[in-house]
Amino acid sequence: MLKKILVPVDGSTLSEKVLPYALKLAARLGLQVTLLRVIEGKHNPEKEAFETSSTTQAARTYLARVSEYLTSHGEVPFISADRLETKVLHGDPAEVICRYATEENFDLVTMTTHGQPQTQQYFMGSVTLKVLHQLKVPVLLVRPYWQTTPANYGLSDTLACMNEPFGKKFLANGVRLVLPLDMTEKAEASLELSFELAQKLDGTLYLLKVNNPAFDLASQPLAGGGQTLSGLDLVKRDEANLYLQQIENLAEKNEVEAVKIVLSGTPATEIIAFAELMEPDALIMATHTFGEEDQVRMPSLTHEVMRRSHLPVIMVPMPRLATPEVQNNAALV
Repeated sequence: MLKKILVPVDGSTLSEKVLPYALKLAARLGLQVTLLRVIEGKHNPEKEAFETSSTTQAARTYLARVSEYLTSHGEVPFISADRLETKVLHGDPAEVICRYATEENFDLVTMTTHGQPQTQQYFMGSVTLKVLHQLKVPVLLVRPYWQTTPANYGLSDTLACMNEPFGKKFLANGVRLVLPLDMTEKAEASLELSFELAQKLDGTLYLLKVNNPAFDLASQPLAGGGQTLSGLDLVKRDEANLYLQQIENLAEKNEVEAVKIVLSGTPATEIIAFAELMEPDALIMATHTFGEEDQVRMPSLTHEVMRRSHLPVIMVPMPRLATPEVQNNAALV
């Protein structure tokens, strides 16, 4: 159950662009929000030195300024003071974020991506990518339209979602969430959170399965006469509809309105095209990262969707299912 959101900020306008999303979600669900500022450093300083350092004081002053604005600006504040906390910690940013989120039992972490089309690490930001690799808590990722902002661009502009159309629309009207599924148990790790969000936000959950006919045909064993692409697509479409019907039935039991959608084509392209057509409030994707600590990567599908879309994406960590027995026990349908 969602109760607490952790919002790491580093003082930059880019990191602050996740604030409207976190605050709107907190307002709709009555969540507690914690703003976290991590002072980067390789070694933990003595407590007294940390408390009195100019860097620590500057970080606290920054968080106090943001907190005061959020809780007192305008006739209706963005959030009440009793639901907003601030915290300053020291260490490696990714490690500190993961440790603090785990120890304090946060249910969601919100972060921005750099949004550049180069390498995954540069695109996601090394801290964000490491957090996705280490953290076992869902992460809401926002890719801003503007990576650089005018000199006079302030917190008020950020909270007003200036030049950020998805931020303005987020949870503004009827809530729509898109959940891509690939008929695997690991992907179903996103079901619980998806159902909770759709139910509490009184939204519609779109269950999306994309068949890739070319891949399906290539993976078929050779047989007399062969299998046509159109014939195989019909078979796979029927299988996908039956699968999504089970998920739709499960959603109904959780008092969630769900709509099943089956498309054919390249998964990333079809997911993005459908999302652009529907303009949902968020995509929800079960995903994982892999590789060594200094070369962390995420699956190409997830990266491609994030690279080509500005929609907010909620990343739900996939469980690591080691044995068939564990996999069977973890099955949701």
